[in-house]
Amino acid sequence: MKGRSYTLTFALVVFASVALAKPYDGMEDSPRERGAHPPMEQLEALGLSAEQKAAIEELRTTFKAARNSLASERRALFKQLHDRDIQGLSVSDIDSLSAEFGRISAQGMRQRLEMKVAVAQILTPEQQAKMAELRQRKREEMRDKRGQKRHDDF
Repeated sequence: MKGRSYTLTFALVVFASVALAKPYDGMEDSPRERGAHPPMEQLEALGLSAEQKAAIEELRTTFKAARNSLASERRALFKQLHDRDIQGLSVSDIDSLSAEFGRISAQGMRQRLEMKVAVAQILTPEQQAKMAELRQRKREEMRDKRGQKRHDDF
């Protein structure tokens, strides 16, 4: 009898969830579906020469290794935090963990900016202008999409 109650309750919860659920119309799951394009796809619109493509690919490989190293540090920091007893954290422990997370975040931002600067130095002034235009257009599209979603929610 008790098993029947659980089964009936589970079935009702599932049915109610499906019946009352709002259709998902937000951002899609993958970056490609959200409108983000891998850097080389964005750069393809600029008409890169073979030398430019090779130079940018070399930069991407170098920066990817550094980014992966930083991601490993971040995971280790979170693992360290989750392995610790939260009740036993002192103010100095919190300050130390926060400072370490801040250092990793700042290093990540530095890497992204260094990559952008390095790519910009490879591009011609015309390509840089076109890239800026493409980025601005993409920002406006995403802003419009987010604004439209907010209006659809009400």
